[in-house]
Amino acid sequence: MLSSIRRFSFFTAVLLTTLWVSAIPASAHSQLISTNPAAESILKSSPKTIELTFSENVETTFGSLRLYNDAGERISTSSPELRAGNIVRVKPPKLEKGTYVVAWNVVSADSHPIRGAFTFSVNSPTTSSADRTDAISSILNNEQTSSISRIVFACLRFLIFMCLALVIGVVALRFFVVQSSLSPPVNRILYGALAVLALASLASIGFQASLAGQFSLAKAFSFDILNQERTTRFGQVQIVRASLCVLLCCWWRFPRGPLLNARLGLCTLALAATPAFAGHASAGKYVALAFTNDVVHVLCAGAWFGGLLVLPFLLSRDEGGKIARKFSRMALVCVIAIGITGVFAWWRQVGSYEASVTTWFGQLINVKAIIFLCVIAVAWFSRQHVHRLSVSNSEGSKGRLIRLVYFESALLIVVMIATSIVVNAVPGRTALALPVTKYVSAESVRMEVSIDPPKTGPIVLHIFVLRKNGTLYTFSQGVNTLGKPALSASWLNKNRDVGPLPLNIRYAGGNHFISTGTSVPFSGTWTLTLRLRLSEFDEQVTSTEVTIR
Repeated sequence: MLSSIRRFSFFTAVLLTTLWVSAIPASAHSQLISTNPAAESILKSSPKTIELTFSENVETTFGSLRLYNDAGERISTSSPELRAGNIVRVKPPKLEKGTYVVAWNVVSADSHPIRGAFTFSVNSPTTSSADRTDAISSILNNEQTSSISRIVFACLRFLIFMCLALVIGVVALRFFVVQSSLSPPVNRILYGALAVLALASLASIGFQASLAGQFSLAKAFSFDILNQERTTRFGQVQIVRASLCVLLCCWWRFPRGPLLNARLGLCTLALAATPAFAGHASAGKYVALAFTNDVVHVLCAGAWFGGLLVLPFLLSRDEGGKIARKFSRMALVCVIAIGITGVFAWWRQVGSYEASVTTWFGQLINVKAIIFLCVIAVAWFSRQHVHRLSVSNSEGSKGRLIRLVYFESALLIVVMIATSIVVNAVPGRTALALPVTKYVSAESVRMEVSIDPPKTGPIVLHIFVLRKNGTLYTFSQGVNTLGKPALSASWLNKNRDVGPLPLNIRYAGGNHFISTGTSVPFSGTWTLTLRLRLSEFDEQVTSTEVTIR
């Protein structure tokens, strides 16, 4: 027995080291940072290329950039070209005078599809700003996959997590609790979980393609699309997971050959690592540490939750009290490990009270934490019954313990539902740092103001001046060389009676102004006042309120 544990520990260390090295750093939920042509720009001639630059590396498949004219008709372009990992480029044909919509969708490093659209014009706009906004909405809505696809994809994620927990739980029971062959009903549960896990993983490839490429389900499950999706990180992870399921099933069904326990443990550990390869653990900061943390979290959660689901089938044995006592000790270790790894994951992906209560990701994590504490409370009562069962082994004690196990399992199923949702949400830290865009109107112009990031400390403001009809307002050279600047701005916090504090605004060309070196001293509601000089005698003043976190 001791030698088996040593061999298993050795193989575990080797696999964790391999996985740790293979966890290549990447950042979560890439954001679009610039486009060429710029959004809302007016070009004198047809652009030679259309480029999108993202904050981090992305994956491109399925026509990541699509070009439409102002009538909503798609225009053929070259195939998307990925440069430097984060720049997507296509070459359009020669474009005539008019307004065009560029729709894009890519997959970020953590396997989540992101999408959007922008417009530009050649020579002059053929539509108003409102019409261009409607055109973008119409195109994105027409490309939007059905809500049924999203719901089914979420259900597949839930099935994957549930079956993964069952598989890990059954293997953990064999290694650490029963330490012998399990009963036929438990084996059938394992085979069923492996079959569903493999099929759900393979089916999710098509649904991921549908969401990433905005395809109908019929097209997403065509050979050509599936063949493209299998080359992405997400597709490769699902194929590997399904292969591991087949391998584990064969080894479990035909327990022959040397180092059987080591092979079963190694395969189970690899299965537990698959969520980390295609999730938040493979993106962001401290990737190697986060990857290892996620694998440990999945292993312990699976051993506890999956073991709980199967435990009632083992309590009927004569040694039911002994089994319950061993499982209770294993569950205690798992709960401690889940708590530690969960705190690290919270710090890395949420990191603050504000992000935990104001972002969808943080709120889901709060739900998971509250239910987790409730399960621990129920588990405390379960341990009392385990102690009584180990003493008397009575049917009454078994019945009460089984009812508590079912109640714990029901609560943990809710945790699994929240997990299947949260893995597809933007992490709280990322969501909290996204820039805020404000649209303000003056007498004859309107301005688009981007605040990045909207929190205390250094920030950058980008201000674009547009005419009322949505075209760019180009300033004359004379206005920008006068003693007074064309645009000035100031902050004011009425609640704390601070300000107005002037901002350093510089002209960046065309209709673009930028403010760098600006710092907001504290959070709250700030009033941003903009003074725009269109001529010697025409100054227009407007303001907007900005919430700084």
